[in-house]
Amino acid sequence: MVLLGAGYDSRFLRIKEFRSVQIFELDLESTQQIKKALTRRLFGRLPDNVTYVALDFSKDSVRHKLITAGFQKDKKTLFIWEGVTLFLNEAIIAETLGHLVEMGTGNRVVFDFVPPELVDDATDYQGNRSLIKICASIKEPLTFGCSPDRMNRILQEVGFNKINIVSMREANRIYSGTD
Repeated sequence: MVLLGAGYDSRFLRIKEFRSVQIFELDLESTQQIKKALTRRLFGRLPDNVTYVALDFSKDSVRHKLITAGFQKDKKTLFIWEGVTLFLNEAIIAETLGHLVEMGTGNRVVFDFVPPELVDDATDYQGNRSLIKICASIKEPLTFGCSPDRMNRILQEVGFNKINIVSMREANRIYSGTD
């Protein structure tokens, strides 16, 4: 499993099945230092099955960083990229997705993206303006929103061919039985 922009995600500590899977966590070195210190404080050590890979999406090659860290292309991999694309730009997103296509066959990629009206503050979504202000105040402004049709084209252009884009409502219905 590869967590792109892992942040403070701790699913590998909470979900038993993930404890026996090789996990690569890619994120900014500064974020990883904090997470590793917290993990050591809570558990006394870092998990044996997690490889931390320092990466800046705007400067580094995901493919190069993973291969250098020991990623094996012949193993089926789940790539998870949550809560990150809205802080990047389309070129970086397309480049990153293109690198994932090159990481072997039979892999799965799960990621999220937001509609442009959320980034442009052209929605009546409760709390949207507060989100935009908070993100800007910590120097992480929202920069990328995309329609499902546009994202489908981006994915096809970089080499994906089995694409299934679902809304949050659809995902909730499919995976948790709620609307």
